[in-house]
Amino acid sequence: MVQIIYFSIPGETWHSGEIIVQIAGNTQMVAEQLGQLLNIAPEPIQPKVAYPKDYAGITQRATAEQSKWPKLQPGPTVHSELIYLGFPNWFGDVPPSVKSWLQQNDVRPTKLRVFVTHEGSGLGHALTSIQALAPQAIIEPGLAIRGGRANQAQLALQHWLLALEIKTKEKNDDRR
Repeated sequence: MVQIIYFSIPGETWHSGEIIVQIAGNTQMVAEQLGQLLNIAPEPIQPKVAYPKDYAGITQRATAEQSKWPKLQPGPTVHSELIYLGFPNWFGDVPPSVKSWLQQNDVRPTKLRVFVTHEGSGLGHALTSIQALAPQAIIEPGLAIRGGRANQAQLALQHWLLALEIKTKEKNDDRR
């Protein structure tokens, strides 16, 4: 069984040097496209207290949460051996809501395939941070997608999935 679990915030976001308003957050858009490719319904990670919709408010709260991770609504639990975990890159790292989720869920010996939306910092320290938070998890190569291209990420997702399957096949062939 496979799961797609993601954290995303709708509202104002930074895009190509300006603030724009989005009904769905960038990571949600990517998670939905991935869900279409894999025929799986994505599951959101949601904080108990919703984020503000304005960019300044989101940024202010994100900064405050670096030292105190938020409480989460009841949400996705781990029930598969492979999880696609998506989130925006915040300050070059994993958002605190995702850190809270990882801390609350036993992800061993689950394979994690991380996809991140960003505006220039790529995966940042995300894979290293996830490995520290979930040391028993198997972290596979991640995918970074620019937030401004989130609504058209399907080709990048297809290439990523193909590369991961080829790598998995090579590992299985090496075991024979």
